[in-house]
Amino acid sequence: MSAKIFNEYSNLDLEQRKVWYTPVVEAYDRGRPRYPEALIQRAMEAAHMTADSTILEVGGGSGIATIEFAILGCAIDVVEPNPAFSQMAERRLAAFPKVQLFQQSFEEWQVKLQAYSIVLSCYAAKFNKQHYLYF
Repeated sequence: MSAKIFNEYSNLDLEQRKVWYTPVVEAYDRGRPRYPEALIQRAMEAAHMTADSTILEVGGGSGIATIEFAILGCAIDVVEPNPAFSQMAERRLAAFPKVQLFQQSFEEWQVKLQAYSIVLSCYAAKFNKQHYLYF
């Protein structure tokens, strides 16, 4: 089933992929697992990040992972193409002035060369009680 969904998504053009999740954004956000604090701390250690780190998060979604790093004081640029996810993330992250959201696809976004300590893309699936962060 997941291969079929992936193939359907892959065949969409960029504008269609930007809004693909829009009808289920609220349900997706409610059902998506959160990241345990220990995992965030381990990611910080593994990537040698500190509160002064600058992060580029690709595909920030509704800001579930973003907020965890923002709480630690990191400056974060978030690239998220879906307008509904971007609006949800803006609400969730409004209290964090060091977080800047860009409602664009990564392919369209103009990267700031050498501006980041790390590029982060998070995946909150739980398999056998394990969560995943890719950086």
